Amino acid sequence: MRSATIQSVVRSELAAVANGSHRSTMMSLPPDPAQLLNLSLARQGIEYAGNGARLRWVMQRLRAGRHVSVAAVGGSVSAGRNYEVVRGAAGTALYHSLVATVLRQSAMRLSNRPPDGVSHHNGALPATGPSFFEHCIGAAVPNSSHLVLLEFALNTLSNFRAFERMLLRILMRRPRPPAVIVVNVHAWTLVSRTNGRRQRGVCFNQPTPRQIARGMKGRRNTPLGAHIVTADWLASPAVRADQSWRSTQLFDDEDAIARVCRHYGVPLVSMRAALLGAVRDGSIRLSSFTGDCKHPNEQGHLYLAQLVLERLLASVEDGREGDVTPSLPESSFEWTRRESCAVSAALPQLVLRSSGFNYTDEGRGKPGLVATQAGASVTLCVASKGSGGSAVFVGYLESYEGMGRAAVSCANRCECGSGQVLDAHAPAQRVSVTAVRPVQVVMRRGDASASRVGKSCCELTLRVLPTSASGGSKFKVMSLITPPRAGLVANNVVVDQHAASSSGRDCPSCVFPG
Repeated sequence: MRSATIQSVVRSELAAVANGSHRSTMMSLPPDPAQLLNLSLARQGIEYAGNGARLRWVMQRLRAGRHVSVAAVGGSVSAGRNYEVVRGAAGTALYHSLVATVLRQSAMRLSNRPPDGVSHHNGALPATGPSFFEHCIGAAVPNSSHLVLLEFALNTLSNFRAFERMLLRILMRRPRPPAVIVVNVHAWTLVSRTNGRRQRGVCFNQPTPRQIARGMKGRRNTPLGAHIVTADWLASPAVRADQSWRSTQLFDDEDAIARVCRHYGVPLVSMRAALLGAVRDGSIRLSSFTGDCKHPNEQGHLYLAQLVLERLLASVEDGREGDVTPSLPESSFEWTRRESCAVSAALPQLVLRSSGFNYTDEGRGKPGLVATQAGASVTLCVASKGSGGSAVFVGYLESYEGMGRAAVSCANRCECGSGQVLDAHAPAQRVSVTAVRPVQVVMRRGDASASRVGKSCCELTLRVLPTSASGGSKFKVMSLITPPRAGLVANNVVVDQHAASSSGRDCPSCVFPG
């Protein structure tokens, strides 16, 4: 079938989604037809075309009616936990779900035989960046994935090395690496009504009409009302003129991610490439596709899906592999080391003892072991499968107010260095993210097959300290990651072992070595 036919089919199915024609599968779209970008803006949203060979392979599978698996990894945008983009467990309004829906509907029309279908996997976690996923990407992206969508511009927080290492672990999968498209979401700025100066942080730090309607409180429990962000103010000339290509509010993370993409020839689509000019000239209003200048609403997710689909179609249209050949590290580097990741429901299975910690998602879709009082403690089991020093990584919520500190201690089959403390207070940016920090542990040899309460269990204890920089005592454990020489034992079984990689310190060809 000719590429022009593929293009017309995919674009017509996208239009059907936007118009609500697939209401049975797109039940979360708004009742009014959503708007698509014109073709010029959609193509403009391909910030870097990269190497299209793997994308073309995906489209060939689709045209032939073969199974195509789409996976997404990212933070709250991809997880869909903000501003009610997810209505129900399916999350059908998320950009990657829209991509899978359009490809699924297109396959039914393109193939000369009944298609094997298009499957979809969402491995994203709210408030979680590459510092976690570089270790646990195997848990987030099934080995059977054909197309992987990565969304981390809002959650990288200058940890560019972690993003690069995570990307390499996907690109160097064996025996067959998937196609990858990086999807960058832009953080839009806000200027003050009173003096016209850019406010600290983007406008998601300011009260919104929805927050006020829900009776939410501001800092020190004050009512939200002053300086409310309205759609008219977001469309004002002052706000529009302040928008810039650089992600000034997020440490230029978008530019660093783009640099990594160019180095490895990975296709990149972005909201700033598609929408910056239209937002500045007022032809597209900020409030039409985002409720907080950061997380896309349903219209914004539709835009993102359109950008991804246009990059897939471009790979069919030009028939070329692009002008960049991926430059990957030497194959001798250890990029597939086995590590163990316990997150979400697997985490409470590791609890040996707990006082003051409770497992909850706090209604935010971010499950973890939460304490709110000084003196609370939780002891987790790390199975000792060898001897010697290693690092166990603890993932915990880091936020800008009310967060405490936790002292780390070890017992039984391991020892910890003295004075190790995890500080969850991070006031520099008014965001809440998952921090991943190493805890130095010396393991003593034991039997890894013993039960979690057996002698082989290294007991890792976190105790909330009575003082903190914020004055608060909240501490939330969200994950536990161990290297190959240690394992996580729950109910006599080592849980959630997935492929991970070395730290990349021996990778001189990397964009961000070290």
